[in-house]
Amino acid sequence: MGAAMFSLGLWVLITKSAYVTALQSVFDSFRILLYIFIVVGAVAMFLGLWGILGFYFGIKFILMAYIPFLIVLILFHFFPGLFVYLKQQMIDDNLGKNVLSLIQNYNPMDQANQHKEITWDYVQVKMSCCGWSGPENWKNNTFFQDKMGTYPCSCSDHPTSFQPALGICRLNTVSHKSVVNDWPVKKQGCGTPVRKWFKTVTDTVFLVSFLVIAFEILGIGLSFYICAGRNVYAVGHR
Repeated sequence: MGAAMFSLGLWVLITKSAYVTALQSVFDSFRILLYIFIVVGAVAMFLGLWGILGFYFGIKFILMAYIPFLIVLILFHFFPGLFVYLKQQMIDDNLGKNVLSLIQNYNPMDQANQHKEITWDYVQVKMSCCGWSGPENWKNNTFFQDKMGTYPCSCSDHPTSFQPALGICRLNTVSHKSVVNDWPVKKQGCGTPVRKWFKTVTDTVFLVSFLVIAFEILGIGLSFYICAGRNVYAVGHR
């Protein structure tokens, strides 16, 4: 379990996934919680080795020291999962505000926010959506208001094989009536699928956290049982 936690946390930390990048950009404490997840996994591996050595050599002192360490580990494991679960609404609100701000200030020519803009383009392509609540969110973008006849390629409803997925696309005919209404883009907003994905992630983290806690509590009970001298090893070597 410790090795799985450590490996998963390390992979999320170094991965270039757009979803993880988006989550990091809207949740400032995400990286801190990720470090806690990695440290807890590493400590769990160490405590597992500690408990095995104590059992193998029949040293009750090691097993007795193993119990309080495991209790502390449970606390560190419990609170991050509970925090993410309880703060879902706050994170969801921040996610919506940050995405709307990103759409409003979207400018392919500006290098400052290019990484976040590419991330959002990737999300729109992968989830087949446009904007947060819909393509009308792009009406607030000054770049596309000034550049009549252009629209974000990631919103396009054309197959990606016929059109680039990122950057700026141009309309065949330019209309000055509206910035968005004549765009050949998807009509579904990204808010619903992104919220659904985020809910799945938080529920999974919460469930895995308590599953691991259950194994840790089982380890505490087993340690008490061994320390009481009721295990086969202890009985056979009195």
